[in-house]
Amino acid sequence: MCTTRGRQRGVAAIEFSIVFIALFTVLYGLATFGSVFYTRHQITRAAEDGARAVAMYNAPTEAQIQAVVRSSLAVPLSTANGLEISATAAADPVVVTVRLPYRSNAILPLLPLADRFIPDMLQARASAARPS
Repeated sequence: MCTTRGRQRGVAAIEFSIVFIALFTVLYGLATFGSVFYTRHQITRAAEDGARAVAMYNAPTEAQIQAVVRSSLAVPLSTANGLEISATAAADPVVVTVRLPYRSNAILPLLPLADRFIPDMLQARASAARPS
């Protein structure tokens, strides 16, 4: 006769594997989306710092503004492939735009189904009036 205990052998391992896969997917998804928000925050802060450079320099050039933005970014982002920093230094107000192709510079590798929720490009823009 087969007891109930004999038929239940291995069920705990199967249940653990199902729960582990679900838990890992949720935690990895949280980490992935958190890295997107972190990167977005970094480029937004860098664009704002570039706009603040208008007050630091009397008549800033685009190169000076770009240097401020690069120094404001975290090290991996300041040397990221495809990073674009533009500033309208001759116009009033000065508009600083930072664009980063996120998919090619993602902090964590993307899960197969979650990649359609991750943006291709992150962009931040800040403006500042020229001091009179």
